Amino acid sequence: KYLIINADDFGLNQDVNEGVIMAFMSGAISNATIMVKREACKEALSFASENRNFNVGLHLDLDDLLDCDLMSPEPDKAQARFSSGRISKLLKSSHVLKKLVDEMEDQIKLFKNGGLPLSHIDSHHHLHAHPLIFPRLVEIMIKHNIRSVRISKTYDLVTYPPLVWELSFYNKMRNLLLKSSIK
Repeated sequence: KYLIINADDFGLNQDVNEGVIMAFMSGAISNATIMVKREACKEALSFASENRNFNVGLHLDLDDLLDCDLMSPEPDKAQARFSSGRISKLLKSSHVLKKLVDEMEDQIKLFKNGGLPLSHIDSHHHLHAHPLIFPRLVEIMIKHNIRSVRISKTYDLVTYPPLVWELSFYNKMRNLLLKSSIK
């Protein structure tokens, strides 16, 4: 494959599911990631089960756990919450970090209980790529033999233009994936 087009948020609600299903049926997308704790998850899992050539992964949903409002209309506030702001402070607590690791494990188990192969992982609002979360996610992926994760040089918190990672952190993510044999 030279181009993979992935639809996030599958399972979020019925409207999103309709859009993802329509895009897949028309050939516009090849993959989707499912939110296993949202209202329309069962419908998303059912569709994916009936369409085995539809490659699905897990769209980790950590927003509620971190009580974050990443939908801020003010990009600077959203970026501050994501990087050095409140989320980083929360994650410095070993209690919160343990809850986060447990939540990622729970969501992986929920996905696998749906009976589908787990092809890849990403997350809502790219929270999996936070510097304090990403190494733990890689450990979990190794444990569960999950071999593909989405990272990017930018992240988009419903802002335009997208925000850019520091190059050194992006390179650390890539090196960790290479060392762990994760695509």
